[in-house]
Amino acid sequence: MTLLKDNTDICHELLGHVPLFADEEFYQFAQDIGLASLGAPSEYIRKLAMCYSFTVEFGLWKEDNDELKAYGAGLLSSAKKLRIR
Repeated sequence: MTLLKDNTDICHELLGHVPLFADEEFYQFAQDIGLASLGAPSEYIRKLAMCYSFTVEFGLWKEDNDELKAYGAGLLSSAKKLRIR
């Protein structure tokens, strides 16, 4: 691995995931997904992983004023995947 790749991963983890886990509800959601995967069949784990990916890595929420906001750790390393209209 190159030094750049290692640093990108560290930034992704520290700046992308750590702040999300500071929120109690988000932390509990991630914990629940992890616990649900214990002893689960492969197909179930694959579905849980997809749910996790679309919430932790790339998420979307609607504000009270109907404005959409994007969040997630994946935006740090994949900002081009976010299309602004």
